[in-house]
Amino acid sequence: MRAAATLLLLLLVPAGALADDVHLTNGGVFEDVLAEWQGDSLRVRMPGGELRLARSSVERVVETTGGQAEYLRRAEALRAGRAGAAAWLDLARWARAEGLGRAAREAALEAGERDPRLAGLAPLLEGYGLVLHGEAGRWITHEESMRRQGFVRYDGRWITRREHAELERAAAEEAAVARAEIERRRVERAAAEARLAAAQLELERERLVTAQTLAPPVYYAPVYYPPFVVVPGPNVFGYFFTFTVVGHFLAFRGARRAVSEVRWSVERDAALTAIGHAVSASAPDRYRRIHEAAAPLRLAHLARFVERMAPPPA
Repeated sequence: MRAAATLLLLLLVPAGALADDVHLTNGGVFEDVLAEWQGDSLRVRMPGGELRLARSSVERVVETTGGQAEYLRRAEALRAGRAGAAAWLDLARWARAEGLGRAAREAALEAGERDPRLAGLAPLLEGYGLVLHGEAGRWITHEESMRRQGFVRYDGRWITRREHAELERAAAEEAAVARAEIERRRVERAAAEARLAAAQLELERERLVTAQTLAPPVYYAPVYYPPFVVVPGPNVFGYFFTFTVVGHFLAFRGARRAVSEVRWSVERDAALTAIGHAVSASAPDRYRRIHEAAAPLRLAHLARFVERMAPPPA
C-alpha cells in the first residue's frame, strides 16, 4: 500500500518541474533550485541541504525548469510517503540518467540507509567511491573504511600505524640532524666573522704603524740625505733610505687597500676552495689542477709559484 502511494506521488510530479534561479547581488547564481520567501529571508533547497539568504543579498528569483528541482520534489514526495530503499534506488537511477550526479549520490545513500544490501545498490554507491562496512552495516567512504582498518594516510598512500610511527621517527631524526647542521654552520660562520673582524683590525693597525714609520724618513730626508750625495763610492745610506721608504710605502698601500677597497666575506669561495684542494694534491697532478682553479682569478703564475715553493718529495 505504501509503495503504491509513493508511486502515485512520483507520478503527480510533472516531468519538467518548475525550478528557480536565484541571482545574488554579488553576481553569484544558484541555478535549478527550489526557492521560497519566508519573511525577510529566502529559503533555498538543493541536493545535499538548504540555506537561507537575507533579502538584501538577493537581486532576483527567476522561474525556470530543471531536473534538479524535479529531483527535490520527488525526494520530498518519497520522504512524505516514507518510501523504502527500492523507491530511493529508482530515484537515484533516474537522477543519474538525468546527469544529476550529486542528487543521484544523495538518493543512493538514502537507499543505503534503509537497506545497505539492497540488490543493485552496490554498483551505484561503489561508483561514488563508497564501500559497505560490515561491522558498521552501512556505506562509508573509502578513507573512513581504511581508517577503521587501522591504516593511516601518509604522503598520498595508506600505511599501517607501525609503518607510520617508523616514518615519523625517521623524519624526526632527519630533522634533528638538519637542525644540528644548521647550528654547526651558524657557529662556524660566527667564528669566521670573528676571525675576519680580527684580521681587519690587524690590517688597520698595520696601516697606522706603517704610516707612522714612513713619516719620519720622508719628513727628514731633505735634511740628512743631501750630504751623502757627494760621498764617493756606493751610496749605501741612499740605498738603505730608498729601500726603507719604498718598503714601508708598499706595506702602507697594501694595508690601506685591504681596509678600504677589498670586499671581505665569510662565504666560501668556490675558486679559492678549489685551489686549496689542488695544493694538497699529489705532485704530478697538482700543477694542472692549480692552473685550472686559478684561471678564474687571473692568477696565471700561481701554479708555477706553488711548484717552486713546494717542499721536495721525500
